[in-house]
Amino acid sequence: SACKHSALFCFRDVKLNDSLNSDDFKKFHRGSTIKKYNSQYHKLFKDVPEQETLRKVYSCALQKDILIQGRLYISSNWVCFHANFFGKDIKVIASITSVVLVKKHRTGGLLPNGLVIRTSANEKYIFVSFISRDSVYDVLKQVCSHLQDNSKKSLSVGLGVDTLDSLPSHETEHQSLLGNSTSSLSAPEIESSSCSSQTFRERLVKKEKILELDSVEGISKVEYRILRILIIIVIILLASSIYMTFRVFALEQQLGLLDAASQSHTHKR
Repeated sequence: SACKHSALFCFRDVKLNDSLNSDDFKKFHRGSTIKKYNSQYHKLFKDVPEQETLRKVYSCALQKDILIQGRLYISSNWVCFHANFFGKDIKVIASITSVVLVKKHRTGGLLPNGLVIRTSANEKYIFVSFISRDSVYDVLKQVCSHLQDNSKKSLSVGLGVDTLDSLPSHETEHQSLLGNSTSSLSAPEIESSSCSSQTFRERLVKKEKILELDSVEGISKVEYRILRILIIIVIILLASSIYMTFRVFALEQQLGLLDAASQSHTHKR
């Protein structure tokens, strides 16, 4: 019995050591892969400073006329993409400060696996085929903190516009109590506030229309490409089926000739 207990303790110790070794190996493997991709990152993109450390690497595809498979590199100050397309290096380099929009995108209007990145130079990049699109989106939102600040500012301005819209009703009450002198003083302020609110609303409406048009154009282009690919596949399948029917017909004729020849040979004997 003592031997059995000692054997059990030894077995548990071995299992514990194995699990610890596997965890250490995983940590070491992750660290080595990050170092490898970090060195690769600086070799590919010479504009990125050496002290810039890589945060995340994701496998994805850049959507152009065709999908170009590559990797998206995200660091604290840069977003870069690299792909080797038939021996040609395709690179996208954008500083974090130049990013003005990060938006989720549906490939073909169906698959939720894409992201849109727009820069201040009016350059638009669509990256698709992410395994976990939401995690990439969260990382980009963390890195692009200025976008969150802008959204908060726009929210505060929107609240200011709402309060400005609610001011005239209170001001009319004060005007009736205080007289025409106060109304003559407050009228320019109300007019300026209403003008600023109108211009702000017009800008918001214009931005929303631009974003909607861009999304519709992207979806229509993708749908057209998918439809063209499907038509080509259908044509190939039809051609292959016609070829197979002709081959089967020719084989049947050959088999009929062989049977007739064998029967004539037996009759001669």
